Amino acid sequence: MAYEFEYKIQLTVVSLSSAVNHPGAYTLTLKEVGGERRLPIIIGLAEAQAIAVYLQRIVSPRPLSHDLFHNMAVAFDIKVEEVIVYACLDGIFCSKIICIRDNVRSEIDARTSDAVSIALRFGAPIYIYERILNDVTERLRTIRDNLQTVKSTQYASIDDLSVSQLQEMLEAAIKEEDYEKASGLRDELRRRGAI
Repeated sequence: MAYEFEYKIQLTVVSLSSAVNHPGAYTLTLKEVGGERRLPIIIGLAEAQAIAVYLQRIVSPRPLSHDLFHNMAVAFDIKVEEVIVYACLDGIFCSKIICIRDNVRSEIDARTSDAVSIALRFGAPIYIYERILNDVTERLRTIRDNLQTVKSTQYASIDDLSVSQLQEMLEAAIKEEDYEKASGLRDELRRRGAI
């Protein structure tokens, strides 16, 4: 559970692209303001479209869901103060939208993709608790290192390995309980569409 005294890092949207290992999904990448750490979030097509429509300044003939939320909030004098990514549970980021009306502060739980889409429309800042960004950065570093470990086997390149060789190496790594190596091999097999 997040606490109010936790240090927050501001994020900004830097890209929205097709997800490499997730067919039909997209990667929304947020980057810390004034730093280099990034937060990649896998989102669905509808969520990606809602963000892309805003980023590309496309005007819909009728209000889309996030635009409708914005219009209703403005009509009822509700201000979106900020969005906070407050947890990561089993690889799923959890966010809350902080709203203010008549000096009453409310926190609304939301999917991170929706929270980002709303923040963009309101011009509200997007934050993440530092401990979460640190954890994500460390996990990404571990995945990168695992892939490098796999690439530095006796083969000149991981690309020289066949799918069956990778699967054999994955089984061996699991049997030896070398889960870091297994993770890198699994990622490469996914990249090739073998799992």
